[in-house]
Formats: sequence, structure tokens, C-alpha cells
Amino acid sequence: MRLLTVSATAMALAACGPGQSAPPATTTPPPAVANNAVAQLCDQLHGALSDWRIQTPSLTHPALNVLVQAWGLQNGVTAQIIGNRALVDDVTMKQCAQTRTEALTALELPSFAAGLIGLG
Repeated sequence: MRLLTVSATAMALAACGPGQSAPPATTTPPPAVANNAVAQLCDQLHGALSDWRIQTPSLTHPALNVLVQAWGLQNGVTAQIIGNRALVDDVTMKQCAQTRTEALTALELPSFAAGLIGLG
């Protein structure tokens, strides 16, 4: 399979004339996460804080993953999270920075992206 990919790439580049390069790939930025979806995530994080403050990371880290995965599925943003785990950090920094800080402290994590397993 790898040889086939390399061969296809070589053929595509060979098809370009001298001095020409392959056309640039088009990239589309991911759609923004709706404010109401981010508010829902912030509410869920805030609701989990009391448990996370008294539990160990061996319990809280899986709980974070379940919370974020369920939120992503419910709001249609799972693909965005898989493509960019820092998305959770980005949206919570903008909408609920204090809750984000408290959650990361309770989780003993530097970022939500650092705690997300199996997403991206």
C-alpha cells in the first residue's frame, strides 16, 4: 500500500511540467462551535468540579474523557475535537475561563488536550 501511495505521488509530480508544482491543497477551517454548545460544556465541567476535587486523577481523567466525548457527540463536534484536541481548551478559555482553570487544577492537568485520550 505504501509503495502504491509513493508511486501515485511520483506520477502526480511527474505530470507537472518543468517549473510547475502540484496545485496547493485547499483547506477549510472547521466550523465554529455554537455558543450554546460551549455553554453546555462549561455547565457540565462546573457540575463535575465537586467530584473532581475529591477524586484522584485515575478517576477524574477517564471522567473528563467521557464528559467531552458525550458532549462532542451530542453537539456534533466530535470530528472537530479529533482534529484538534485543543478545541476544548480554546472554547472554554473564551467562555468560562474560571471554570476551566478550576477544572484543570482539580484534574491536575496543564490543559484539557493533555487529558483527552483516544481523541486525535
